[in-house]
Amino acid sequence: MRAAPSLLREGPRRARSQFSPPPVRTGSGAAAVEPASVRRLFVHRPVASGTDVGRCFTCLRGAMPESLVRPSCGPGRRWPRCAIGALALLCDAGGQRVAMVEPTYHTRGLILIGGAVEEDEDPPAALSREVHEETRLRRTAVRLLVTEWVSADPDRDKPAGVNFVFDVEPLRTGEWDSIVLPPGELKSKHLIPLADAPNCTTDRLLSRRITTAIQARNSGTHEFLLPPE
Repeated sequence: MRAAPSLLREGPRRARSQFSPPPVRTGSGAAAVEPASVRRLFVHRPVASGTDVGRCFTCLRGAMPESLVRPSCGPGRRWPRCAIGALALLCDAGGQRVAMVEPTYHTRGLILIGGAVEEDEDPPAALSREVHEETRLRRTAVRLLVTEWVSADPDRDKPAGVNFVFDVEPLRTGEWDSIVLPPGELKSKHLIPLADAPNCTTDRLLSRRITTAIQARNSGTHEFLLPPE
């Protein structure tokens, strides 16, 4: 498991994503491409299934100009790389508690299950892989709750990036007790009441991410988080 990117400066600033993304052009003079499945990620509308979530990212990737897909954008220049995180809001059957884990690689408290998206992997696939690596449970993305832009932190050699927080299928009877944590990566597991979850970390922006994901789940919306000014 690799840690997902995290916002490091304090102070919330949030923008509801009530807009469609600008059209993506596939070449000089080409018609604009604006797949409906891509727009669905950015509006206040639930994504029906994990399959639709995966289709969104597939369409988004397919609509990118080839110059953006290739690593080089011109002689002596390269497109910047960014980190991507995929996180799960995994709740109990009653929807009153959320699964959180305590990692070994920092002391900021509890975090959501999930981690970094690897090369040539889309966020829903990374989510399923990370959940299985950390819990041995099989889960797929049900709905995108939060998209969070992450500022770079040069002092810690952290690139800019984006976090995706997904709703997933709730815990079934007996699943929580069957979880065996990966040694050396996670110290403990916890089912935390939703109201208490944001207070289980000392990182205010990590707390904001959890709070926003819970609110988006309860309201059936998608939230876009910007870094603080």
